[in-house]
Amino acid sequence: MRELEDVLSRPKFGLRSEEVHEIMALVRDTFDFIEPHLVIEAVTSDPDDDRILEAAVASNAQYIVSGDKHLLKLGQWEEIPIVTAGKKGVKRKMLISPSSFT
Repeated sequence: MRELEDVLSRPKFGLRSEEVHEIMALVRDTFDFIEPHLVIEAVTSDPDDDRILEAAVASNAQYIVSGDKHLLKLGQWEEIPIVTAGKKGVKRKMLISPSSFT
């Protein structure tokens, strides 16, 4: 959640602080949050991306939707496709990484 808030607060989005807080409240009220109980060390160039993989596996996600170049380079993780937001047919249970918004 901190990373998402940091991303939304970037000047390129032009969001006021109040708008970021409203979006964060909507996210908290809309999405299920999980605590992964496994450790994955797969993205050596950006270890924070491993948290996305951990959450995807723990939540049995059918897709990881991301704009992150490190995750997209993997293509998939444990049979979970890693796709951009523009990928057609991505509707089911998915995990959206904060970098999807960058």
